[in-house]
Amino acid sequence: MDTNQVDSLFSKENTAAPVPDIFRKRINKTLDSLPDLPKAGRKGYSKRVKKALAGAAAVVFVGGAILANPPAMADFVKSLFSESYDAGLASSLKQGLVQYPNARTTDKGVTITVSEVMADRSRIVLAVGAENKNGESLVGRVDWGRLEFQDEHGKVAAHLKYEEGNVYTYVFTEKPTSETLTVAGNFTEIGSFATRIEGNWNIRFDVNLAQADQQTKTVPINQEYVAPQGYTIEVNRLTKAPSAARLDLTVSLLDKGQIFDAEQFKRNQALMSHELMFHFEDKQGKPISYVNPQELPAVVHQFTGDSYFDEATGKMHLSYIFSPQLFDDKIFDQTGMRLVLDGCVLPVKSGKSLTFKPEEAMRKPVIFEDNEGKFTISDVRLDGQGVRMKLTGNVYYRPTSGEWSVVDDQGRQYPVEFIGGGISDINQVLLDASLVIKGMSEIPSEMTLTHKVANKLYSDQNWSFKLPQNEG
Repeated sequence: MDTNQVDSLFSKENTAAPVPDIFRKRINKTLDSLPDLPKAGRKGYSKRVKKALAGAAAVVFVGGAILANPPAMADFVKSLFSESYDAGLASSLKQGLVQYPNARTTDKGVTITVSEVMADRSRIVLAVGAENKNGESLVGRVDWGRLEFQDEHGKVAAHLKYEEGNVYTYVFTEKPTSETLTVAGNFTEIGSFATRIEGNWNIRFDVNLAQADQQTKTVPINQEYVAPQGYTIEVNRLTKAPSAARLDLTVSLLDKGQIFDAEQFKRNQALMSHELMFHFEDKQGKPISYVNPQELPAVVHQFTGDSYFDEATGKMHLSYIFSPQLFDDKIFDQTGMRLVLDGCVLPVKSGKSLTFKPEEAMRKPVIFEDNEGKFTISDVRLDGQGVRMKLTGNVYYRPTSGEWSVVDDQGRQYPVEFIGGGISDINQVLLDASLVIKGMSEIPSEMTLTHKVANKLYSDQNWSFKLPQNEG
């Protein structure tokens, strides 16, 4: 594909941003390596390439994952692994850290394979395959999330985070302590509904971290920020592994009753890694990489993030996985950098209420504003579930279901379900959602809407610290 064709695909995604040379070269190299396919096959590639290009318009990923997803064939998977555009995988391959389990299981004419594994203290990456007896790829129909990674004590140590073609990346919930992990999976079906194939596919193999450990450094950080609003951020350590770097930290609430809603905080655990915003600066104060940037475009080295709530300590544990390029020894150790906190989103007890007449809102929408943003209420009408209230407008970070309630003109309170979400635009989120008032059989002449719990973005922090600190 020539330069004009790549730029043409990009322009069809409704953006005027030019295609960077490095992106164009990567796309061309991937497309040139593909086998000849009929037109139907090439349309499939075009859709995936356009999707990758559209994503690149907003955020520049440095040392990131594969940009196009060619077909899943055992031999071609290997070339994806060996010529990957993931800088961490390429580095691990050069250092001889890729393992070849050649795990294979066949049933009902379908063969599932794991041909290559890269594993260190930051993540585990698998090159997988699944084909029927005709050689057709079934990789996308296999539930690869069913694979379990167990340590020496049988504890599940990692889970699936994302995939690019035949390359599947799993991250550790906590930094593993075992030197050996066992990967095991039992698949009883492939596909779903009309395409379901029932059978019995068992796969099991061991992964060793010892060789990667020899090239892994742990940088203790132990920095703490106590926000005046009543929450704490503790940055614990940076683990510089061959394929990626992992930053571990915690967020906890000091004031759990007056300002913050502790129960919603726990319920947000799957999203919390997206709620903390920070960036890294060089010693001249120039930003070099962002995590959850508030403004776009931005340079991002992050592969993924993860979070979970620890009931024993009451802390939310967060981990971020970065390209190793960000913490290259020559830059990190010799010149250093700073971590700068940009913001944090936390659930607050809002209690903001608005009393209005639905009939008037149909003619002239009413405005509801609180910590989360500015909502426009309109189109209040009955449906099969109750009364549906349309919400549009702008929110400061992202919309949340939070906790809502409605009281009618007779004083009756109704449960409310938040449906929908936001559409990200440059530097803002456009709300497109509804509130469904359960059990309300007729629209009252007047109602009071209360947003009991809302997300609040705290972006007025002034906290940063230097890296590296004492390395051990």
